[in-house]
Amino acid sequence: MTVHLHIERLLCDGLPLSAVQHGALRRELEARLAASLARFPAEGGCALPSLRAPAFVLTARLPARDVAGSIAHSLHSALIGAAAPHALNVASPTTTKKGAIS
Repeated sequence: MTVHLHIERLLCDGLPLSAVQHGALRRELEARLAASLARFPAEGGCALPSLRAPAFVLTARLPARDVAGSIAHSLHSALIGAAAPHALNVASPTTTKKGAIS
């Protein structure tokens, strides 16, 4: 299975990061999220204008890999929920009287 995920903008309030830390966080987040989606893929597909992931608590100054792991877990949870048809209120295809799929 091939998964294509495009995140145009990710807002993380309250993370004071230097440019070097930002780059390390981004790389680690991409790796962690890809690993999570490989293990537990989102069923179906969806396109969303925005997605709010569950909040999480960070303690003290954690390394980028730990922060990225928390963010990836939160994003993965939100993506799994959003990809479920009932979460988006997307009706499954139905057959009309003429037999066409709508």
